[in-house]
Amino acid sequence: MNYLAHGKDVLHDPYLLAGTALPDWVQVLDRKSRLSDLPPSPWEAATKPLDALVAGVRKHHEDDLWFHRHPEFQRLVTEIRRDLRQNASPKFRAGFVAHLLVELLLDASLQEKDAELAKTYYASLRQVDLALIEQGVELLFGKPLPELPRLVNRFLDEQFLLDYRSDEGLEFRVSMVLRRLRLDPLPSDFRSKLPAIRESVDQSSSRLLNPSQAPGEH
Repeated sequence: MNYLAHGKDVLHDPYLLAGTALPDWVQVLDRKSRLSDLPPSPWEAATKPLDALVAGVRKHHEDDLWFHRHPEFQRLVTEIRRDLRQNASPKFRAGFVAHLLVELLLDASLQEKDAELAKTYYASLRQVDLALIEQGVELLFGKPLPELPRLVNRFLDEQFLLDYRSDEGLEFRVSMVLRRLRLDPLPSDFRSKLPAIRESVDQSSSRLLNPSQAPGEH
């Protein structure tokens, strides 16, 4: 899942919402960081800001566990990977990009269905105390990340989730991810394939967001 899919049901609680984004923020700064043991705190019952942050991190990982097992997610990744491999270089990470596209396009689909979703998402996150977020990172990941406040402020200012709504913006953001990870660039025909891929993910969005259809979630 990506940011909006993780956070759409907890927009009312800025710290719970920040917790759903925190694992991805940390991975941008330090891909080797791993969570310490999470304190037991069911995310629905969190009250204090730090408890809510921890609960949001727990929700992020629980979401990913069922989402990545979901048959609809796996079907889409397989089909998109096959499509992207055509005319691509042998080193192009088609599977990685297919996985990424399903998650980003699901966020795009959510924005199409709710025009205020991204605006509400960013507004809620702007209410958090970044010093408290830093404290939570040290608790959860076992070390400080002093660059985190600057990253979060850039995240809030750029609002790149809005870019997923256009094929041009989506191509730009995926290209940036590949450059950051030093992976082979997108094939030249990538953008021409996006409308069909976008439609496939949009048509599957309701099924993708239904955890009861994932193995072990009944």
